[in-house]
Order: sequence, then C-alpha cells, then structure tokens
Amino acid sequence: MEPIRILNVVGRMDRGGIETMIMNIYRNIDRNKVQFDFLAHYGKEADYNDEIRSLGGKIYEMPVIKTTEKTYYNKFFQYRRALIEFFKNHQEYKVLHGHMTNTASIYMPIAKKYGNINCLISHSHLTRARQGLTGTVTNILQIPLRKCATEYFSCSNEAGKWLYKKKDFDNGKVRIVKNAIDSDLFVYNYEKRKKKREELGINGNLVLGHIGRFFEQKNHDFLIDVFNEVYKMNDKAVLILIGEGVLMTEIKGKVNKFGLDKNVIFLGLRSDI
Repeated sequence: MEPIRILNVVGRMDRGGIETMIMNIYRNIDRNKVQFDFLAHYGKEADYNDEIRSLGGKIYEMPVIKTTEKTYYNKFFQYRRALIEFFKNHQEYKVLHGHMTNTASIYMPIAKKYGNINCLISHSHLTRARQGLTGTVTNILQIPLRKCATEYFSCSNEAGKWLYKKKDFDNGKVRIVKNAIDSDLFVYNYEKRKKKREELGINGNLVLGHIGRFFEQKNHDFLIDVFNEVYKMNDKAVLILIGEGVLMTEIKGKVNKFGLDKNVIFLGLRSDI
C-alpha cells in the first residue's frame, strides 16, 4: 500500500523555526503510511533538502515571487500559471498543508479547483504580520484564507487568534498543534558542554544563548539592550547568537557601538543546537 503523500507548502526548507518543526515531525512519523513532499518558493537549494530526499520526500520549486527582502508583485500571473500547471499534473495529492499563509488565498483555491485535494490545512505560525506595506498586503491576502481552508491549525492560542476569528475558537475549529521537539537531543551532557565551551573559548564565563533568524520578529535589537545591562554587572558574560538574516549587519553594528564585540559571538547557521 502506497503512503498518503502530504504536500507541504513552504518558503524554503532552511533551518528556520517552521522548517525545523516540520522536520521534527517528518523524522518521527511512519513514512510507510505517510510521506511528506514540499512545494517551495524561494528558488534555491536549502539546508534540509538533502535530508528530505533521503527520507523519500519530493521537492518542487515554484517561480520566485518573494525573497526575505522583497516581494515581486509583477510576477503574480507567472506564479498563478505555474500553480495551475502543477496541480493539474499532480493529481496524486489529496492533502495540502499550507505553512505560507500570506499567499494561501492564492494557492489554496487553485489546488482545490485544478487538483484532487479535499483537505486544505492552514497553519498559523505568527502572532502578527510584518510592519509596512508588506504587512498590510499580508493581512489583506489572509482574509479569504478562512474560506479556502478546510482545517485550521495554529502553534498557539495567540497565533490562532491573529489569523482566525474568535468564533472559530469557540466552536472548536482551530486545532493547537504545538511545536514538538526531540527532547533527547537537549538532555544535559557535561562532556558536550565542556567540549563546546573549549571550542568557543568561553570556559568559566556566564553564557547566554539565542537561536533565531535575524528578523524583526525575533527582537535582537532589544536582546542587545538587555545583554548590555548584563555586561555592566558581569564583564565576563558572553552572548551566543545562532542564526542568519537580513538584520545581522545592523545588529553587529549595535554590538560594536556598545563595545561588546568580544562578548557577543555570532555563530551563523548551525546543525548542532
């Protein structure tokens, strides 16, 4: 018996929070019964792609209409044509899991009309849109989403209340799907702690850590303010920042302004969290 193939609609399967959550689930499901495939949008190879393929998943690329810095509104019709062509040619999918809610009101109706999909899952991972024009457009595009989706998922009550209506909670339509982790990976290990501290040259220091992409939602700007106060009390304190993103240069500038260059360590993307 062939497994049920679920099409996950994502930006790009890099080591972000949403993507890591999907992979945590993917690694632990019975892939003889359920298999994950991916419809990606950002147009380049991603960190998790090789692992996805090794687990039996397929990755399809859509035309790039959005990057982390810019949205290409002029490519809308090209994107729409590509979606129509995709769902016409992939009638094997009956379940679509939409993690990109900002454009779900575009791809979900097309999937329903031209594909063979009868289960359309909308999954809220945020508590608010970005500021400015992009955020305004996102809020507008998400209005029809509630009519397109057949299932409402959310990572928390707050994220659900942002995307869905109060009555959806009251009637039990919204399902809270928590971002589960493999806790065994995070069990305290003295030898690993000692080895990593030696590698980073931080033996004997008070160490604070933050994992998150350098985007507005992660609030690195405030984090540096907080660490600056910690440093005033303990000049051996160290802040480790894991992740990449468009605001990294700005945050490095703030660290330099406060004179914290030797106490803030930027480690970029890591696979050994």
